Amino acid sequence: MVKSSSPADNPSRLYLLDILRGLLAFAVMVYHFYLGNGLASHLGNWVPGFVDGLIAHCQVGLELFFVLSGFVIALTLPREPVNARSAAAFILRRQIRLDPPYWAALGLMLALGLLSSLLVPSHRHLVFPSLKDLLLNMFYLQGIAGQDPLLMVAWTLCLEVQFYLLFILLLWVGTLLKLNRPMQVLLSLPLFVWCICVFYGWLPTPQAYPTIFPALLVPFWAMFYTGVLACWAWEDRRLQPIFWGHLLLFTVPGLLAYRVDVLLRLLACTAVMVAALRGWLPWGARCRPLLVLAALSYSLYLVHVPIGGRVINLLLRVSHSPLACVLWLVLAVVASLAVAWILHHLVEVPSAQLGRRLKKRVVDAAPPPQPPAPPPPAPALPARKPAVLARR
Repeated sequence: MVKSSSPADNPSRLYLLDILRGLLAFAVMVYHFYLGNGLASHLGNWVPGFVDGLIAHCQVGLELFFVLSGFVIALTLPREPVNARSAAAFILRRQIRLDPPYWAALGLMLALGLLSSLLVPSHRHLVFPSLKDLLLNMFYLQGIAGQDPLLMVAWTLCLEVQFYLLFILLLWVGTLLKLNRPMQVLLSLPLFVWCICVFYGWLPTPQAYPTIFPALLVPFWAMFYTGVLACWAWEDRRLQPIFWGHLLLFTVPGLLAYRVDVLLRLLACTAVMVAALRGWLPWGARCRPLLVLAALSYSLYLVHVPIGGRVINLLLRVSHSPLACVLWLVLAVVASLAVAWILHHLVEVPSAQLGRRLKKRVVDAAPPPQPPAPPPPAPALPARKPAVLARR
């Protein structure tokens, strides 16, 4: 979120990461409108091939979202050892940040569905979710219950919650074992090597064992972990060989299979890491339009399908011509940005402020670090008797 103060007042903020997050949210929105709402089929050959291919690969922006989230989570966690109090405070603070905008988007989607069933005769047969389904979706449990999400993008929020819990658990285990950061990385590497093997299909997915691993999105955990390793390698240069080794292990098999999405992921992760090492992450403090887009990124991600998707579906009833489809796309983007702006200021900003107050309260309530105990005094040496010179 962009603060109301001047960028110069916060020189330590990593504005480049904010800008990347906003651009990725915009790319995912265009991808959903172009392919998910059928604009690609109506535009036909009117769109140049390279533009069509570029939009088709905008889905990679979702995976890069996960990488950036891992980087930011590792950056925002406290540097002191994780205990039960700090872990609970972190999870509560993140959910205060995520849940109210998500719940508002769910309510907006249900309200639009009700309005559509009242105004559109062909939609009067729509079945609304039960209270149980709504509660399962509100608390990211729909996958465990074997149900589809009410909001199409909600599966990624379930993934984030899974990784938050896993990451905190790993840090807690490292604290109990009194491991330093390099040893914590080595402790977690086998788990994420397994995630990479699941990602490429070398090992069965957890969904093959639904009674043991219900709705675990293991293949995507490695993307979050890539961002975590990038942050830690940026802070501790001893971890840079481990980061580059993990990145190569994650991408080389895909490159050998000529997967363009893996190549784009490799280039993006490398660019973020190089920017961090070169000290470029604070760049962009004066790019106000991009920072506004970054501030709206989460709300835009939540509402672009129920708002922009409905705008396109409605206007396609009017015309399917290529020029009209371009106009519908622009109107859907504008409507999504407008609703995202409202959601951001009415819900997301108060939620973020509440999370910051909670963080400050936890920090103030934490006991101050005890100064190291002074070393014990050295034992007194026994008194030496004065030497007596023998007389000749």
